[in-house]
Amino acid sequence: MKTSMPSPSAFEMMPRHDVLLTNPFFGRMPRADLVSLIAMSSERQLAKDARLFAKGDPGSFMATVLTGSLRLLSGSRDGREVTLNSVGPGGMSGLVALLDGRPRCADAVATKDTVVLITERRVLLPLLAESADLSQLAMQFLCGRLRKSIGTFDDLALFDLSARLARMLLNLARTQGETSAAGMRIGIRLSQREMAAMVFGSRESVNKQLRVWREARVLTTSTGLIVLHDMAALHRVIDGDSGAA
Repeated sequence: MKTSMPSPSAFEMMPRHDVLLTNPFFGRMPRADLVSLIAMSSERQLAKDARLFAKGDPGSFMATVLTGSLRLLSGSRDGREVTLNSVGPGGMSGLVALLDGRPRCADAVATKDTVVLITERRVLLPLLAESADLSQLAMQFLCGRLRKSIGTFDDLALFDLSARLARMLLNLARTQGETSAAGMRIGIRLSQREMAAMVFGSRESVNKQLRVWREARVLTTSTGLIVLHDMAALHRVIDGDSGAA
């Protein structure tokens, strides 16, 4: 990268940006390139429920979550919504539209007060053109997204709602979990309606399954917060042991 930017040692002094190292794209960048990319990007603060971008908007930038979280969703004209993904600290959104130049295919909404790093298309594309290694990293990241999408279709075809809900909770625990004395606390608030959209089920069926797991002390819920007490039981649900919870 042929430009005068902060030295790699300056990276450690940039507040919040160390979370980028958890991202498979940024984490494998040469440190000097990452520092330069940060310097050419900007931070944006979003209040809870604020929309970062909407379906159909131009794909002029990508966003990486520094703090907080984003929900990616697609809606229909009659008001129905499907949650496509939840992105926590270190997670990236908008790379596909940035690369192909086509409109956004989903909305991105903050689920809590959130800070994102905005990288413009005019910044990233020249860097990818200069570096075959960075281009390969971008392709690997997109392949990971594709595999995740295929996994979602597999879930719908192969697993019932209880298994889909268990997989969703375990994935959230892995990406946004916070260890506490009570168990693994999922770091975002989710309504039963939002959870139902994420597992392609009904609110009533999700409520029924959560009640079963609360009674079995697998988890507890309180005003949208979820604490997992027995993650092994959720793994057994996925493995087909219907008597596990």
